Amino acid sequence: MQKGTNKQEALYNFLFKCYLSKQSFSVDEAVEATGYEPSTIATYIRKKLLHHLVEVNKNLKSYYVINEIEQYENFYQFVEHMSQTSRKVKDQHDQFH
Repeated sequence: MQKGTNKQEALYNFLFKCYLSKQSFSVDEAVEATGYEPSTIATYIRKKLLHHLVEVNKNLKSYYVINEIEQYENFYQFVEHMSQTSRKVKDQHDQFH
């Protein structure tokens, strides 16, 4: 089980807050809520979070969080998904080597 960081926990809480309140968010708002750099948030959205979001406005880079976020029963599952070497990828690698 991965421990996670304060920024990851802030992102987790921010995404769930947006989801539960049905409020869209911008990249800038996510940056402010988490302390991550804009490029990091953009990368997370593109590589890890896209299937949890619906883009509201491409020019404003704003999104709604959709119910796919509920697949994480807790923060630690979210951290596992967000890690660069998630268990699923590692398991697939181990299966073929």
